Amino acid sequence: MPARDPVMSHRLRCLRPSTSACWTQPSAVGRAAGGSRADQRPRHATTPVQVPAHSNDVVARAAGTAVGGLRSRAAVRGRPPSAIGQRPSAIKRPYRHAPARPAPPLITPTRQPSTVGTVELLHLRYFVAVAQELNFSTAARKLHMAASPLSRRIKDLENELGHRLFDRSTHHVALTPAGDALLPIARGVLEQVDSIRWRLDETARPQRTTLLVGVPTGIHPDLRERMDTLAERLGDRYEIKRWPGGNDRLVDAVCDGRLALTLARLPAGGDPALELLPVMSERLGAVVPRSRFAGRESIALTELADLSYVVSPAGATTAYFRGLDQQLSELGIKKRIEISSTTFDGISEIVSSGLAFSISMLDDRSPVRNFHLDNVTILPITDFHPRLETGLLWRKDRGEGGDLQEVVRAVREVFTEPLRS
Repeated sequence: MPARDPVMSHRLRCLRPSTSACWTQPSAVGRAAGGSRADQRPRHATTPVQVPAHSNDVVARAAGTAVGGLRSRAAVRGRPPSAIGQRPSAIKRPYRHAPARPAPPLITPTRQPSTVGTVELLHLRYFVAVAQELNFSTAARKLHMAASPLSRRIKDLENELGHRLFDRSTHHVALTPAGDALLPIARGVLEQVDSIRWRLDETARPQRTTLLVGVPTGIHPDLRERMDTLAERLGDRYEIKRWPGGNDRLVDAVCDGRLALTLARLPAGGDPALELLPVMSERLGAVVPRSRFAGRESIALTELADLSYVVSPAGATTAYFRGLDQQLSELGIKKRIEISSTTFDGISEIVSSGLAFSISMLDDRSPVRNFHLDNVTILPITDFHPRLETGLLWRKDRGEGGDLQEVVRAVREVFTEPLRS
């Protein structure tokens, strides 16, 4: 058996992967050149050098070139030099393992969660509703939800923004400085979002556009005639359709773009995004039992102190009549009857029985008169002169420079002065 070349054997040992030490090459001369044995001893490195597990091919190729460029069959087959003469099945192959994953960095940068990005449009709508009413119960009725979940949504918004928006107590709700700052921002955002639909519709509208105009219950015949005049003037370009509904809902429909314009009892929301044109003022009187005040042409408010004032549910009445209820209380009318029915005939039933009185339009041509029973009459009040104002509302951004510019100009020409009755 031929003897192995010591130089080649030593070089092959140096190229083996090791986790504890690295063998250094002997001196250029080596034992074959008569060098000392100290030059051939392994020198332990101070720092271990890791050899990657997937470097078997590199080791094999280096082993082949270490012997004058002659590569062994083991190196060619990708086997480590130490496996020469062994069966392939008996060789442990640590080199087949997948490469190790790189170690994670010592310092991982952290990202703070975004708070403003999680604010939803519903949160802003809830906030604006409460800011306008300064009353959670009234705002909840306007939003058709309960007060408790509305309060939780406002707290969620405050947590997201990191600021308290309302000062709350049992009988008092007020905006904080942060709430005052957020209110115009929230209104601006909602205006832009609500205008998306009609701005897109404007680009593909037909030559003759249908306009929906909101109409509350019991408008005066003279006001209906003016609306007919407006429809005739705009007939070449627009087809005007009237849409009935409650006062607050009609105003909300104008805000979100479902209605182009609406007639509404004033005050109506106070949204700065809306433009208002007063169109009619109606005098109000006391709806009383005829049998109790027979032959009378007028009545003093003090004569009604022993009767109850009929109040409609808070969610069904308008802001004007809610304010009127408070005025009557301050003037000495303390008794109240709240009924579930919101129609005029339901109120007439209570009044005709002699238990209560109400406030309604005084003009004989008012459609409210059609619901009065035989034992019901309306008398002017001598020491109290309430008037019901009606206005026409539309969005400012749809008026001048918007898709309703021509309509608004016609409205101002038809309603040059408000009607009075």
